[in-house]
Amino acid sequence: PPTVPAKTLIGVWRDSCEVAAYALDSGPTGVWHNWLEFLFGGQYTTSDTALRPAALAIQGALRLPDRLTNLLRRKPQVASAVTFRKPGVAIDPETGTAKTDMLRFEEMARAGVTLTGEGRIEGFEKLDDRQRQAAIALLSAGARLLETIGGNRRRGSGRCRLTVEGEGFTPEWTMPEGEIA
Repeated sequence: PPTVPAKTLIGVWRDSCEVAAYALDSGPTGVWHNWLEFLFGGQYTTSDTALRPAALAIQGALRLPDRLTNLLRRKPQVASAVTFRKPGVAIDPETGTAKTDMLRFEEMARAGVTLTGEGRIEGFEKLDDRQRQAAIALLSAGARLLETIGGNRRRGSGRCRLTVEGEGFTPEWTMPEGEIA
């Protein structure tokens, strides 16, 4: 069955949140970049100091609901309603042609398949209301900007929509007003 590894989701979600933070801060630094580092952890260091760990934790891969996964295992013919196999070949970088004996198949999820997972923000309960709003606003903005995940994204595969539910997350949102420190 199709899955999205937690590390993959965190990586593409971070990229989308970086775009949002850059726009909100009008540049490469500012309060929204501080929230980005709080949520996703530090990426680069130029000294001997340790990188800040991420507060956002995804608990396992995004998956089909258990009931559907069990059904797919019991009735393999149902799998064709959720996935399909796409043939491909490896390309020889020197000749630009297909390599001999390199046929492979990629399993692709059909459009409309919903994968679910769970996550948490470590220390969320210690944040005040304004700080919670800021963290949620950045994650929500990044989720809305995320459009693709997985391999061959430039070729149209992996189109997706990330929706987040939970305390403080709403289907429609506006940026909090005033200073978010």
